Amino acid sequence: MFWDEEEDGLDLEELQQRFETQLREGGVAHYSLAELRHLLEWYLTSEQTDKAYRVLDHAGYLYPDSVELGLWRSWLLYEEERFKEAYVEAMAAFPRLPLTQDVYEHLIQVCLAAEKMDTAAYIFEVWWEEAPESAHRGQAAATLAEAYQSLRQYEQVIPILWRGWEVDPSRSRYFVQRLVSAYRLSGQVTQGVQAFWRRIWDHPEEAILWIGLAQLYTEKMAWPQAQQALHQAELLLQAQEEESDGIWAALYRTQALLAEACGQEFAAFRAWLQAREYAPRHLQTLSHILDFYMRWQEWQAGEAYLRQLRRLGSQLPVIQCKIADFLWATQRIPEAVPYYRGLLRSKKYAPHATNRLFQAYFQLRDAESLYKLTQYVKRHLSIPDALWLSWIAEAFQAQQLNYAFFLAAFALRLRRRSAPQLYYWHAALALHKNLVREAVVSLEQALLADPKGLSLFYQAAPGPLPLPVQSLLRRYAAS
Repeated sequence: MFWDEEEDGLDLEELQQRFETQLREGGVAHYSLAELRHLLEWYLTSEQTDKAYRVLDHAGYLYPDSVELGLWRSWLLYEEERFKEAYVEAMAAFPRLPLTQDVYEHLIQVCLAAEKMDTAAYIFEVWWEEAPESAHRGQAAATLAEAYQSLRQYEQVIPILWRGWEVDPSRSRYFVQRLVSAYRLSGQVTQGVQAFWRRIWDHPEEAILWIGLAQLYTEKMAWPQAQQALHQAELLLQAQEEESDGIWAALYRTQALLAEACGQEFAAFRAWLQAREYAPRHLQTLSHILDFYMRWQEWQAGEAYLRQLRRLGSQLPVIQCKIADFLWATQRIPEAVPYYRGLLRSKKYAPHATNRLFQAYFQLRDAESLYKLTQYVKRHLSIPDALWLSWIAEAFQAQQLNYAFFLAAFALRLRRRSAPQLYYWHAALALHKNLVREAVVSLEQALLADPKGLSLFYQAAPGPLPLPVQSLLRRYAAS
């Protein structure tokens, strides 16, 4: 993994058999470092860590002074998620190691896993000076910037991304998109506009810079300036002779997002279709087009995009959710269920998936899956009262009274203290099921907490009210 050295005609399976035979017989055989490296990779890939350690022992016996051994130990410890130990081994080996792209990436991974960002920054600077090609420096900048971004340290992300953009023209679109994202997430959109203008002053021929500027203007809701920047980018692309499909696609995607922000639905749809012509497999483009067909209830037209998304990106939560919602809307609930289940581990989509799965198991009368889901929600999810209330109201309006009652009852069981509206809903829905005693208990809890919210109960409860409920209401009205 870490060295470019290869041995011609290496038969990895024969090498593995020879090594394991030697282990059984207890002998010592000679292997080159390249052969031992291949064995180490083989055993780690197949999760045979014990044999990987035997390879390391053998390498230590044959090549006790080899600089690679420390890195190999670091590699093994990293695979076992013993990150601090892996960091110690890597740093001990670092001064003597030939710094290649693969070695650099491993060192950075270890530093990040051990939360040693200062060391990662130092190694980045060393590699920046020693990297043989600009593309290597660009990749190094991308790796470190993504690490900083995952930690939301945008002050470090932005200058590193600009350094990457300056040295690696082949990845200019990548760096511009990451820069736009970093300026947006850090709340520095105005500073981003200024930074893009400074680069445009020196490189006015770079269409991707104009596109990035347009995206930042869109974020600032400066629609005319965004449109002017896109127009300039389009003129530049029209004048270029070389292939630039990726940049054309980025231009039309930006145009589509600008049109959506301005409420120009059909202009946005046309721009997404144009973007698809230049990047037919781009997930964001396909997803947005499917959005429009779902909004317009053009289910047959949307099927082609659904198939593409299922084939290309069903492992991404945002795409998984889009696929599931389309299947749900077209009444293919059993097909949607696996996608919603896959979303339960996504912080952003888990609440939506939970509601849909509750509904699905209710409709499918799958009591076992419903029980398992309730246990999962209890242990792993924290859904706010506002969401429970919206789900209950939605079910009530759809005349799904049993489902609405289940939601109210389950939400109350989850929390020691719940919103008074949940008690009002539970009381009203209990009356729909003729559960008068439960209704009285919940209604009293609601009246104690918020007597002014009683109107919700009257709107949702069936009439006429049972005598115990009437008595309770008179008692609290008199107090």
